[in-house]
Formats: sequence, structure tokens, C-alpha cells
Amino acid sequence: VIFAVHHPSQEAIAYALNLSGTYYEAFRAMYETKRQLMLSALDSAKLKYFAPQGTYFVMADYSEVFDGSPLEFTRYLTREIGVACIPPETFYSHGHMHIGHGYVRFAFCKSDELLRQVQERLAKLGST
Repeated sequence: VIFAVHHPSQEAIAYALNLSGTYYEAFRAMYETKRQLMLSALDSAKLKYFAPQGTYFVMADYSEVFDGSPLEFTRYLTREIGVACIPPETFYSHGHMHIGHGYVRFAFCKSDELLRQVQERLAKLGST
């Protein structure tokens, strides 16, 4: 017995399950390229990171290039460098916010052109 199934979602899933394997291979390759572009951008900024294996987000340690909170770093990066990221403190309860200190989260589900611009902009951070 199925209860409250969203019909359009069922249609979309059925369609996706019938796609050829080459679609998924191309999709994976596309995101591997995007991931590498982002990781290269983080390298140019001298940011340490955990290379993601199954998501289009990457956590980066900024503690060697900036002295401040994740929120202060995200504001600096947005205003001065022109790159947006998310302070991970927002994902923790008040008592656990310290776990995200020194880190920010970047998303690489962007166009390759934009990711190349991110690399150019983040390189400014690495040269300071």
C-alpha cells in the first residue's frame, strides 16, 4: 500500500531510471570537471579542503589565510574578492557551532566559466 505519493515525482523517477548509462557517465564526468575546477581554485587561494566524493559542496579551511569567524570570512570574501560561500556554523545547533569554526562551504554546481572566474578571484587571496 502506498500513501500520498507525489505523481510528478514518480513520473520523473521512472523517466530517469530508463535513461541510458551514458547519460549518467556524462553527468558524472561533468561534475568531476567542475569539482576539479573548484579544487584548483581553492589551491590557488592556499585553502585546505576535504575533496568531496558525492556532493557538489566542498568544505575549506581558511584559518591559514584569514583570522576571524566564518561569517567574517564570508563577508570579506564576498565584498573584497567577489566570491560567495556559506559559513557552516548555520548548520549546527548553538552548542555545536564551534565545530564549523575555521571552515566555509563552497558550491561548484555552477558553469565552468564561472568556476574559472572563481579561480581568478580566489588567486588574489592566495597572493596576499
